[in-house]
Amino acid sequence: MSDLGELLPIARKLCGGDAGPLVQVHGGGNNRVYRVQGGNGRAYALKTYYAGSGDGLRRLEAEYGGLQFLWNQGVRCVPEPVAIAASERCALFAWVDGGRAVAAEDADIESALLFLRTLHDLSRRPSARELLSAREACLSVEELMQQLHLRRGRLMARAPFHGGLAEFLRTEFDPTLIQVSLDVQRAHEKADIPLGRELPAEDCTLSPSDFGFHNAVRRPDGTLTFVDFEYFGWDDPVKLVADFLLHPGMILSDSQRRRFAAGTHSVFGGEPSYAARLRQLYPVYALRWAMIVLNEFLPDQWRRRAFAKGEQERNQILGLQLEKARRFVRIAREREFAYGTPSYAS
Repeated sequence: MSDLGELLPIARKLCGGDAGPLVQVHGGGNNRVYRVQGGNGRAYALKTYYAGSGDGLRRLEAEYGGLQFLWNQGVRCVPEPVAIAASERCALFAWVDGGRAVAAEDADIESALLFLRTLHDLSRRPSARELLSAREACLSVEELMQQLHLRRGRLMARAPFHGGLAEFLRTEFDPTLIQVSLDVQRAHEKADIPLGRELPAEDCTLSPSDFGFHNAVRRPDGTLTFVDFEYFGWDDPVKLVADFLLHPGMILSDSQRRRFAAGTHSVFGGEPSYAARLRQLYPVYALRWAMIVLNEFLPDQWRRRAFAKGEQERNQILGLQLEKARRFVRIAREREFAYGTPSYAS
């Protein structure tokens, strides 16, 4: 739902009876966000969730339910959930003043680590067990590899229509995937650990799933508020950390990456295999990111982007995404870990 005439009555209902005009402030790949003034003088964020692929309701419920849980536990570095209109795929949150925090400061690394520690501590509370798994959670190596091959298969179906994509998959991605897969398989055989063994529940953590400074607002006082919990839920901490280190939407220095990677050991180091699994699976997650940044080649994913940001020059965008994918393949091929990872914003 994107027509302002249709959204205004929903905004008024969620605000408690009165609301000022809606002003679109930004949109992600799956949503649009509007600033609205309530009759009580408070500013709110009205968020609409794209339903074209059928998962709009799940993302809405994951975000609203996750933020409700965190607020009930006293966490205040996230938006306050105010009201929900599930049938209309809309939710209302307290407005967070500030600007984007893509370029991280050193103190932000500590803020991120503190938030991860808070989430991990809350994972031990009985009420947390009512929460669902994160979207595309990877609780075993087998599941991670299946997701990777599924993404590759979807892109391969589009390859006949895009010569550059076909050549990239054949000459760059596939050879690296074969080598990385063999390395992981050999390591697990040596340790006598089946690839299908799931991470025990006590070693999992609550995860925003799309965590990073690209999804953070820097308030006027300099503190950070972490936003976008559409994929919130249970996941492997290795996936959470690897995705943070690899995310193309942030600008991090090598020293910041090293500092973050080192800090996560004090958060998740209680699990004996954490450090080894992070180093071993880092190249696999780099390849997974190579597939993610190529989503614009998929018709449905392109419609999502157009929904959020409007139509743009598609060929130019596809070329840029292909270059990003090549960088991730290079990371996987050269076994770069944390430091030495290219910094670039999407």
